[in-house]
Amino acid sequence: MPNYRDTNYHVNFLAGTSGMNGKPGGRIFWVGASGWTAINGAAPSDGNNGLSPQTPFSTIQKGLDATTAGRGDTVAVLPGTYTVTAALTMTNADVRLCSAVPVGPHEHSPVIITAAATYDLNVIQVNADNCIVDGFTFECGFTTVTANQEVVQLNSTDTTTDIYGAIVRNCYFDMTRAAGAASASDTDLDVVRVGLDSNDRAFNSRVEGCTIRGYDQDGISIEAGSVGCEILNNRIFDGIGSELGSSGVNIKATNAMV
Repeated sequence: MPNYRDTNYHVNFLAGTSGMNGKPGGRIFWVGASGWTAINGAAPSDGNNGLSPQTPFSTIQKGLDATTAGRGDTVAVLPGTYTVTAALTMTNADVRLCSAVPVGPHEHSPVIITAAATYDLNVIQVNADNCIVDGFTFECGFTTVTANQEVVQLNSTDTTTDIYGAIVRNCYFDMTRAAGAASASDTDLDVVRVGLDSNDRAFNSRVEGCTIRGYDQDGISIEAGSVGCEILNNRIFDGIGSELGSSGVNIKATNAMV
């Protein structure tokens, strides 16, 4: 009996939930953290096929690289902590990167993305149309960071190319936690940046249902020229008395809705 099936119309996640995949024909690729092994399954490995929770990839980037642009694929990330040592890049259109466990607005996800202590660049870069980042906890506090870096950057390529329809939803950004540690830390990272500049924009993008705490620069920034963006139902607060954030929402564009 095969241990996977192609997903025609619905995505079935853990906890008995399901939902429309967005486009008929999309496929689910699964990613598992170190220590995860499903019943009758294999340990996570990028040598697996990634087509079931029993045979998951071990890195999120492997799951993203396995997707096909325009098909409506999903990368479902199983509970655990994932440490980033290079930017996760979404370069295929119509891809959803999400927690395999359903996460609602402002909830602390069991899927945690952090970064190596020496890493100080973008954590996720979305450089394709209609991509979704959904249901993660980010622990990405650093004391020294290269200028103009973000946790999630919607359009990071300086190529005079615009992207459309990107969504960041139901993510919990705890910027007081540095590289997964329990101690509080000042962070010089912006959290979510919509658009790179006036030549590399992110049109009709949305940030919703997120919690952002302990940031030191901007919680959410919308760069000049990124028209039609929406900032909805987010909770943004500093969280550390000694470190005050710059702006909760910094809008440099026109026609944005908060």
